[in-house]
Amino acid sequence: MIQSLHLVPVTEDSHPFGTTLYAWPDLPYVEEEYFFDGTANVYERAEDGGKRVRFADAPYTSRFLMRRPKTPEQFSGNIIIEIMNSTPRYDLDRCWTILRKQIVRNGDIFIGLLSKPVVIANMQRLDPERYKDLKWPNPLPCTLPADQLGNIPTASFPETEDGLYWDILMDTARLVRSADEKNPLKDFSAAKDVKVILAGWSQSGAYMARYILDFGTQEGNDCFDGYFAMGAAPVCTPNLNQEDRTPLDAQDLHPYGLDRPMIDMHTESDNARLGGILTRMEDGPFYRIYDIAGPSHDTTYSSIEYYENNDDFKKLGLMPRYQGTEPDPNSFPYHFAYHKALVLLENWIRTGEAPFTVPTIPYDASLKNQKENGNSIGGWQLPQFSLPVCEYHGTATPPSPESAFSCSVFGCERPFPAGELARRYGTLDHYKTLLEAETDRAIEKGLLLEADREESLARAMTHAEKYFAR
Repeated sequence: MIQSLHLVPVTEDSHPFGTTLYAWPDLPYVEEEYFFDGTANVYERAEDGGKRVRFADAPYTSRFLMRRPKTPEQFSGNIIIEIMNSTPRYDLDRCWTILRKQIVRNGDIFIGLLSKPVVIANMQRLDPERYKDLKWPNPLPCTLPADQLGNIPTASFPETEDGLYWDILMDTARLVRSADEKNPLKDFSAAKDVKVILAGWSQSGAYMARYILDFGTQEGNDCFDGYFAMGAAPVCTPNLNQEDRTPLDAQDLHPYGLDRPMIDMHTESDNARLGGILTRMEDGPFYRIYDIAGPSHDTTYSSIEYYENNDDFKKLGLMPRYQGTEPDPNSFPYHFAYHKALVLLENWIRTGEAPFTVPTIPYDASLKNQKENGNSIGGWQLPQFSLPVCEYHGTATPPSPESAFSCSVFGCERPFPAGELARRYGTLDHYKTLLEAETDRAIEKGLLLEADREESLARAMTHAEKYFAR
């Protein structure tokens, strides 16, 4: 239960960790950071496979970032709560990074919710005074060695408890759609028919699988109206608490029992790999699976462009980078597909109209995507993929064992053989003519938003110019 909540002011010397203002100075939104105190249950697995309370009402102090329209009149009625990704040991708001332009265009409200206590240390390194009160203390003595805790090695600690998250998540979702005086959005919630969407990227998408299975499909759970799993990595799926050692392969992670819309969207790095086959289902009444052809899990758009001017990340030495031996990192602009999918999901939630289906990318027994002429077949194909100027790969070649994981999720581009672009398209000018027609076809098919047409064309042409010049 959330007992108190307060806005943390921005000063000359102190601002929220993960602020977006460096990336979009003219953002027509208000960005606010809130701290809140409350109590949460810690759950454990019961003998019948369900859950029960292991410890009741453990205290905590946590935070969320909010980005919202300036007035209730500008609000669409949609609230997107992102399970902040903790894989790099800081609050990574990757869903916001990818969706931000569409969120703002539509007037949605974004809330990025801290999901794991491992990230608190980096925030306290950056601003010890601002973040000194954040805490998720473990209410019970730890019975396992530190290297056996949690869903990712070295990312959980005996003195904290990851399992507080489930109640924190549900209580936050209930608060922001309520008339409670503590709700900073009460004026917005009163003005519109509010729908709340749960979103998660990579490890956070795996958190979503656990939430749906153990909480979201329970009778009476009214926290979320829909789910957007983005590049989910089910190999990172947490258990109910950090000492639960139930093996992943002994769990049924398929989100059966869905009674509200879910879009499960993947890149070429994670459609079958990263445990994707554990949670993928066939399209159904409340479920759509989409594979985006071309991009890798991380790309220059989401991992380099967005952070290149972030002084906080520079100060902490957290700047993401491409590490593959291939000279060209994967730069595919997958945000255009995610923008459209968000529109589809919001419409599905509000009207009950299920979106179209798209053939998935087939893969072989070794979980490698099937390719033709250097690129994958099937999937959600944007114009830049339908008219490729290179090969797109979901992985890159690591220069050392230490870079193996990074290169497994940040892929590369490989040039076509000499003369191939001229054979396919003739000149760059002719390529532009073809691209414009293909872009219009993608809009007609529902794969691209009209609002993204010009940016999509510009990015595709800049990309083509690089390869035509070689």
